[in-house]
Amino acid sequence: MKINRVHYSGRRPVYIRNSITNGDLITSLVFDDKDDIDFYAPAKHDEIRRHSNDILDFVGGTDFEQLRFDSLSDEKKAELLDQVAKRGAELFDALIADEDKEEFIKSLHEHAGEDGAVSVRSTAVRVPWEFVYIKPATERYNPLGFLGQLYLLPRIAPPLHSPSRSDGSYRPYQGEGGKQTGTGKLDVGVIYDDWRDNKSSRHISSAWFSSRPHISVQALPQLTAAASVRPQMLDRLRTFLLQPVDSFLFTCGLWRTPRPSYSVDMRIWDRFEWRFADTTNLKLRGHDHLLVFLDVDYAAYNALSPAPSLAEKMHHNGAAVVVAPIGKVDHLLSEQLSDQFFQNVMGGQGIGLSLLFARRHILQVKSNPTALFWTAFGDVWTDLTGEGAAA
Repeated sequence: MKINRVHYSGRRPVYIRNSITNGDLITSLVFDDKDDIDFYAPAKHDEIRRHSNDILDFVGGTDFEQLRFDSLSDEKKAELLDQVAKRGAELFDALIADEDKEEFIKSLHEHAGEDGAVSVRSTAVRVPWEFVYIKPATERYNPLGFLGQLYLLPRIAPPLHSPSRSDGSYRPYQGEGGKQTGTGKLDVGVIYDDWRDNKSSRHISSAWFSSRPHISVQALPQLTAAASVRPQMLDRLRTFLLQPVDSFLFTCGLWRTPRPSYSVDMRIWDRFEWRFADTTNLKLRGHDHLLVFLDVDYAAYNALSPAPSLAEKMHHNGAAVVVAPIGKVDHLLSEQLSDQFFQNVMGGQGIGLSLLFARRHILQVKSNPTALFWTAFGDVWTDLTGEGAAA
C-alpha cells in the first residue's frame, strides 16, 4: 500500500493556535476563508499548564491500566470517567470564557467536517486538546464530550523537506471521509524489545499484522543493550531505519518515571536509554511516504523541556507522519489501539481517520480514556493507495 501526499484543493482545515500576549494566553481559531477568531483565556497560562499536567498524570495512573480498569465495577468505572470529564471541563473553563464557549464549539463544528479536520499549531502552552471536555459537567458523562473523540487534532510540525504553504500549514487531502478503495502491500519495519514482549501478551510473531498477507514485517529485536555494546546497537538501528519500507512500528518504550527527563527521549525500563542526541543523529529515509507509529510512553510529550518531543524529532528526521502518545500508556491498550489503527489503514482508510476511529473504538468499546493520549504529527490527511510498496 503506497502512501502518497495529496492535498486539499482551495482550503485547509481550521487549526487551533495558542499564543501569549502581555501575559494573557490567547486561543485562536485560524481559517482559510475568513478572519481569525481570538479567545482570551480567563486563567493564567501557568494554571492552564497545571490543568494539562493534572489530566496527563491522572489518566496515566494505574487506575486506567487495562487489567486493573477491566476488573472494576461499572460504578467505579463511571466514577473515574466522570473525574476525567471533570478535569477536561476544568481545562476548558481555563482556556475559554463561559460567554465564548458556544462560539468556539460552533466554529469548530462548522469548519471541521466529518473527517475531524482540526489541527493544533505549535503552541505557547502544550495543551492536551484531546481531553478538553465541552459538554456541561452537570450532565451525564458522554465520551463524545471530549474534543479528541470529535476531531483528530494532529500537531502541525511539518518536516523541513516537505511541501507546505508559506505559513507552514499543510493542504490536506479532501475526499469522501478520507476513504480509499483497493488494498496493496504495506512493508512494516518493527523495532521491539525481546524482554518487554516476553512479559506482555503479544510477541512480534503473534502480532495482528504478522499474519496478514498484505503486510511484510521486517523485525529488529533486542533494542535493549548494555552500555558497552550500545554504540553498535545504535549503528544497527540506524542502518535498519534506512530501509525502503512504508511504516516503522516502535513497540519498545516503557517509562518508569512520570515524565521524560531533560536528557532522555525513551527508556526501556532500566536497561537502555535513548537520549536526545541519539534521536538528533538518527536519520530516517527521508521521503513523503513514511509512517512511524511510536508505541512509546510520552513520545509526543515534552512539556518539561523546550526541546521537541521524540515524535517531533522523528518527524523532522524524515517521517511524513508520526503517531505517538502524549502521556503514559498501558501496553495492552497500546497494542489494541495499534492493531486497530493498522486494520483501519489496511482496510483503505486514510491515516488521520484510521487514528481517529481507533481512538473512538478504544474509548467506546473499552470505556478507557487512555486512547485520547494518541496524537499525530504531519500530514495525516495523506492518501493511501493500492499501488504497491513505496520504493
